[in-house]
Amino acid sequence: MKKWIAIGIFFIGIVITSLLVWLYQSAYAEHSDVEERLGGQILREEGVTSVGNWYHYRGDDVITVATVMVDEQEEYWFFNDEQARFDVIATDSLITEEEAINSAMAGADDASSLRRVALGLEAETPIFEVIYEDETGAHVYHVVDAYSGETSYVYRLP
Repeated sequence: MKKWIAIGIFFIGIVITSLLVWLYQSAYAEHSDVEERLGGQILREEGVTSVGNWYHYRGDDVITVATVMVDEQEEYWFFNDEQARFDVIATDSLITEEEAINSAMAGADDASSLRRVALGLEAETPIFEVIYEDETGAHVYHVVDAYSGETSYVYRLP
């Protein structure tokens, strides 16, 4: 009887592990599919020479941002969840990703705890969302105004 219980627990563990792996791969495959489709679409635009960094932001709306080189000018192109471009901002009019990280991590004890940086929009204002883990293990979402580098707000998830 104990043998059958052990075998049952083993198979339940395999099913749960398989489900978790599938969910993880599905989440990351979605981003790469979006990047592949949008990358091809962007490169067909007149004057575009390259597509660089990608940001995926889930704020009030789902936004994908690509760094695009157009006629020797670098720009951020913003796409909605239907993958339609709705805004373009020159990269030199915003702070850099590194400046956003430095601004957010200035008060953090451990700079190596950086998890993710995303460029997005909130209330039509470009922001950098810098996510890091604090000394207690909580995830800290530090939102930095991409024009000024000032902190818009900070919240923690335990």
